Amino acid sequence: MEKVRKARDRKIVIGCKNEEERKKVKERIEKSGDQLVVEEIKNKNPLLTLWGVLTHNIEDGIEVAIKKQNQKVFEGLSDSENNIEIKYCRRTRNPFANHVTISVAPKVEQTLRSLRSRKPRKCSYHPHTNDSGMECHTQLRP
Repeated sequence: MEKVRKARDRKIVIGCKNEEERKKVKERIEKSGDQLVVEEIKNKNPLLTLWGVLTHNIEDGIEVAIKKQNQKVFEGLSDSENNIEIKYCRRTRNPFANHVTISVAPKVEQTLRSLRSRKPRKCSYHPHTNDSGMECHTQLRP
């Protein structure tokens, strides 16, 4: 075992170095008693925030617009990795814009981070119309 830590609701999270150790620990815990339950943890998808998205663009289907504007990122990915889910929208001071938080597959997030430059800089984006007719002002920010 590498790490042991407490979690909510009287649960314990155990971290192991490799698969073999994990299997050994799992078997020992299952043999020790009926009261203990072993569950494997699934990783959650990373979250990305889109800043300053116009409100009417969110209603029109932002997922399609993101995929069309970032075709390099989504090339060669399976359907499960190609999924974008809107988690929530945060209001801004501007009543016509929102900050949208989306969850994407880890491969998409890694690709976006590799495309992003090392030094943060301010960029000015000019509105343009994409193939679906939506006006776009946003940039993906991991």
